[in-house]
Amino acid sequence: MYNFQTLVRGIAARLLGAQPQQPDGQDQAIRLSRFGDVFVESIFQKQHGLSDEESTFTTTGTIGTGVATIAAPTTLVDTSPFIVAVNTAPVGGGRAFLDLLKLICTAAGTAGTKLQYAVKVGPVRGAITGMDAAFNPTLAAPTGVPQNVCAASARSPILRVYAGALVAPAALPGTRQIWGGQLKAAIPAAADQYSLSFGQVDAPAQATQVDRCEACPAICLDPQFAAFIHLILPSQSAASSYEIGLVHHER
Repeated sequence: MYNFQTLVRGIAARLLGAQPQQPDGQDQAIRLSRFGDVFVESIFQKQHGLSDEESTFTTTGTIGTGVATIAAPTTLVDTSPFIVAVNTAPVGGGRAFLDLLKLICTAAGTAGTKLQYAVKVGPVRGAITGMDAAFNPTLAAPTGVPQNVCAASARSPILRVYAGALVAPAALPGTRQIWGGQLKAAIPAAADQYSLSFGQVDAPAQATQVDRCEACPAICLDPQFAAFIHLILPSQSAASSYEIGLVHHER
């Protein structure tokens, strides 16, 4: 086996018009930043490239059917996450990247004063009540198993998704809170829609009480790690329910 080193050379062109345009069929020097980075123009502004390489998966439930929280999620409690997304790959395997979580309220519950959320990541914490071998039967078909958006793909996902009135053991060392915030300053109402956009750095366009999108930090799950997403409703005395949709990528 030979080890070749290649030096890529190009023209440093910080400004767009710093080098002349060449007609089709002509050789052209590549454009570099002043730090040597190669400028790349993407022909896709969305996620078609990721879907083309079969890296994008979605997890959805039955349209119009909600998944209930625990009866009274009034404070942030490690043992009561609403959604758990687990990277089941063996150590050394691929990573999973959360992209978008969508929640549509199907039942408001009782007596809540606002809707808050928190996102934690940490090692897989062993058995969780409500997460059986078949996963959560109310969330997806096949149950709990994300589906590849590439129609002909046979690639099996490494992420598994659970939701509902889960009961988890206490957090293991290494578990930490990544983000949190408020989705509504009042009790949720049926048909409210809330979204968490992971890895989004600019302010979301939707910011109303009933159709809110929150920009969140990127979430990268190594093998045998999980994301724990909590819903918190102060003063809540009966469960609220949400239709769930999750988009993620695996690489």
